[in-house]
Amino acid sequence: MNRVIYTDATFEPLTLDEVKLQLKTDLDFTDEDNLYKSWIKAVRLHAENYLRMDLVQKTIDFYFDEFQDEMEIATYPIQSITHVKYYDGNNTLQTLTANTDYIADTYNRVPRIEIINMPTTYDKYNAVNIRAVCGYSKQQSIPENIKAGMLLLIAHFDQNREAVSDRQLYELPFGVKNLWDLERIYQF
Repeated sequence: MNRVIYTDATFEPLTLDEVKLQLKTDLDFTDEDNLYKSWIKAVRLHAENYLRMDLVQKTIDFYFDEFQDEMEIATYPIQSITHVKYYDGNNTLQTLTANTDYIADTYNRVPRIEIINMPTTYDKYNAVNIRAVCGYSKQQSIPENIKAGMLLLIAHFDQNREAVSDRQLYELPFGVKNLWDLERIYQF
């Protein structure tokens, strides 16, 4: 399975003010705003990769070489399936109909699509395209333990601005991974 972002995120899980409060930075101080914004995005991307989730709303195209009876969509949460398209045996693009040709389970932590009427696909890479609206639709819906872990990681970036250190660093006993492991998807 391949995944391609069709429309990217329009917001981030953390606001600039939340980051400044975590770092005990005056809200009116703007000299490092661009740096903080880059950390917010970098930490979100790291969290999404570790959690195997999409934290902010975006539209993603998932590509498969062929249909299976039940197809797992490797992300969570999924708000909706926009379409299921495929190249048929004649290499002509076709669209499946929801609830007639397939049933989508977007509530499961491992979202899946069950194909009811199994079509024949053309023998080529990425013959099947499932487009889905993924992630949380608003910042307030993102679990607090995920955002708390992101804030811890940003504080670490702020305290350790170099790639190397001459001192021994220790992972916090109830740090980022402990907060994120509560939400992490272990399948896929």
